Amino acid sequence: MSNVTEDSNDTGYSRPLEGMAGVIALLGKMHEDTNVTLLHLFTRIGHEVDLSKTRRELFNLLGNIPNLSLTDKFVVCETLGGNPARLDLFMGLPDSVKPAYVSRVLKEKGKRLE
Repeated sequence: MSNVTEDSNDTGYSRPLEGMAGVIALLGKMHEDTNVTLLHLFTRIGHEVDLSKTRRELFNLLGNIPNLSLTDKFVVCETLGGNPARLDLFMGLPDSVKPAYVSRVLKEKGKRLE
């Protein structure tokens, strides 16, 4: 006959189950945290890709502004490209006022639109 009683047998099995439940809960939490982290990373990567595309469009748009030298284009690209809020502002402006905004950026940088 076995030395293990029914009660101790239940206790013996319940402890590992409680321990496994804790491990399963921990793994579930790790999985959830990983999903949140990956979502955050994907969002940031997507934002960076969008910014990169917008920066390329910026240089092309500057080509539509008369009397803007290549050096001026570089200055404006570096200034606006390094500041996403200003880049978004510029891209959202009507084409008719973009030259005035570019002139303002160049003036801030100590240059004047030629």
